Amino acid sequence: MRHDRIYDLTPVEKIGDLWFKREDQFSPDGIHNGSKFRQLIWLFSRAKFPGVVSGAVTGSPQLPMVAACAKHYGMKCVQFTGAKKNMALAGAKLGAKTRLVNPGYAPLLNKRAKDYAAAHGWLRIETNITVTTSDADIEAFHRVGSEQVRNLPEHMETLIIPAGSRNSAVSILYGLHRYPPKSLKKIIFMHINKNLQKHEKEMWERLKACGVRAFPYQLETHDVFANDYTTYEKLMPFSYGPLAMHPRYEGKCWNFITDNSTAFRPYINDKTLFWIVGSEPKSCISKDVSSRRPASLQASFQAPS
Repeated sequence: MRHDRIYDLTPVEKIGDLWFKREDQFSPDGIHNGSKFRQLIWLFSRAKFPGVVSGAVTGSPQLPMVAACAKHYGMKCVQFTGAKKNMALAGAKLGAKTRLVNPGYAPLLNKRAKDYAAAHGWLRIETNITVTTSDADIEAFHRVGSEQVRNLPEHMETLIIPAGSRNSAVSILYGLHRYPPKSLKKIIFMHINKNLQKHEKEMWERLKACGVRAFPYQLETHDVFANDYTTYEKLMPFSYGPLAMHPRYEGKCWNFITDNSTAFRPYINDKTLFWIVGSEPKSCISKDVSSRRPASLQASFQAPS
């Protein structure tokens, strides 16, 4: 996991009717992938520690990614979580020692990890793989991921971004501020988390730390969790050609898009790019759900007769 490779640009591919930014192709260990894995490697590279600790809910890919980095760098690893299952079990298989917390809510898990790191002099990976220590640290953290906008198509007019914790979204937006695409007109956020207003507020606070206060683009948000459409725990697979979307994140976005085809029909063309933040770790591919595999997305967007 070479630190210097985190600035390599992941590919942009045209598949079917759309363009895709393939952050899932950043996979230095051949198992884990995505923009958050890149940020995690950067966090590990900043200083040497005897061990690393993090706290995350059982379904979070943060747990096995932290454990994989710890194993690579020869560090002890402790993970605070709510149960020994799902991603927590994957982290344990990579050598993480599990500390169970009840209730297993993210804020409490994050606090337990913070206290443990302070007591042992270890590196702490904050919940959602982020930094909140200072404006300078926030800017440096997002500068790493911001480089990835440099190979977006110049003719792109619409950018669709999955937005959960908004950490990856902030890096993308900071990149658009640093390297503005020539033709971009609209950014569509697919909110895949609870508490939309809270996460939007935090996104703008982090952008402010990066020196960004506004954009010349039209911003539009679709709340995928609204009206009981889905939950974090529910898995919603979706495949498009060779792309198997992450069932907890991008898969929910695409199920929502196809179920609301009238609203999204104007954007299913070669002037739109969908940003893939990451895909499931190869060791954790879901086997308990069947995937929707349409032959062509365009079929879902035919004008009504």
